[in-house]
Amino acid sequence: MLRSHTPILAALCLATLAACSFTAQDRQLSEDPAGKTDSEPEGGGSVSIIFENDIIVGNDRNYTSGTAMQWTTNPVESYPDGSGYERAIDGLSFLPFVGDEDREHYLSFSLVQQIYTATNLENPKPPDDDQPYAGLLYLNANVFARDEHSQHDYGLLLGVIGPMSGAEQVQKFAHEVVRTDEPGAWNKQLQNEALINVNYAFHYRLLRGKSRDDGLDWDLTSSLIGNLGTYMTGGSVGLTGRFGFRIPESYSSYGIQSGFTPNPVASDYPSDDWGGFFFASITGIGLAHFAPHGNLWESGRSVDTEPFVGAGSVGASIYYKQFLFSYNFTQQSDLFETQRRATKYGTVSLSYSF
Repeated sequence: MLRSHTPILAALCLATLAACSFTAQDRQLSEDPAGKTDSEPEGGGSVSIIFENDIIVGNDRNYTSGTAMQWTTNPVESYPDGSGYERAIDGLSFLPFVGDEDREHYLSFSLVQQIYTATNLENPKPPDDDQPYAGLLYLNANVFARDEHSQHDYGLLLGVIGPMSGAEQVQKFAHEVVRTDEPGAWNKQLQNEALINVNYAFHYRLLRGKSRDDGLDWDLTSSLIGNLGTYMTGGSVGLTGRFGFRIPESYSSYGIQSGFTPNPVASDYPSDDWGGFFFASITGIGLAHFAPHGNLWESGRSVDTEPFVGAGSVGASIYYKQFLFSYNFTQQSDLFETQRRATKYGTVSLSYSF
C-alpha cells in the first residue's frame, strides 16, 4: 500500500519543501544583524483543503472525486523587501499586469488528485462508450494580479494521468474503509501520459454594493477563462453573484475540475471578525480536449467530448477569525456525447489563515 501511494507522497513532499523554502527565506530577511526578528508580522498566508465528491449528492460515477491541498500567500507586498515571493513576482513581470504597482499580487501552489470512473462501478466490463477509468495527479502554480475592479490569473499545471496518479489505490482504499463494493474495472484505466497546461482567467467586478457599514454586501463578477494543453484545451465565460455579510475582496472561485484551483478567498477576509455569504454562478464552456476522456498518444478507451458544456453552482461560505468553511453544489450538462447520467457533485473547502 505504501508503494502505491509513492507518487502522491513524493509530490506532497516537493510542494511542502517549496513552501517551506520560501518561508525560511522570508524569515531570514526579516532578521536584523543581531539575529532579532522584527515585531511586525511577516505576511503569513493560508492553507486550504478542498474536497469534491459526487457521493455528497448521492452519486458515485464519472467525475467521482477531487482533492486539493493548497498554499496561498497573503499579498506579496505585505512580505519583507527582497522576499522569495517578491522575486517570483519580479521574474513573472513579463506577464501582462503582473508587477503593476497599483495591483496586489498573490501566489498559490496546490497538489491535486482527480478520479473518474464508469457509470456502474460494479461492472468489470463497462461499455466502450462509457467514461473511461482515469486518475490524475498534478501540481498547480498560480499568480494573481488584483485591484478593486479586476483580477488576472495565470496558471501552470504539471502532472500525470494514468496508474502513476495512484487513483486506483486511493479509491479502492476508500471503498474498503466504508465497506462498499470494490470498483471493478481499474484494469481498463487510461495509460500514463504527462499533463502540462497553461491557464489564464480574467475576472471583472461588474457591480458591488453595500447597504450600510458592516451590513449586507453584494457583488456580481464576470469571468473569462482560457486553457491550453494536454489536461484541457478550451475556454469559458461565466457570471458569479455573492450576497451576505462582510464579503471578502476576492473574486469568483472555481472548483478543482475547471483546471483552476480556488482563488485565495482565505487570504483577504478580516481575520479578527466573522462574515458569511451565499453565492451562485453560471458558466458556459467550450471544450476541444479533456484528458479524462481518452489518451492523446496511447490507444485505448475513449469517448467523444461535447464541444459545449453548461454548468451551474450554488453554495455558501462562512468565516470566523482565521477559519473559513465553504460548500457548494454543482451540476453540469453532459461532458461527453454518450454520457448516461448528469454530472453532479459537491465541493467542501476548509481554509486556515495566519
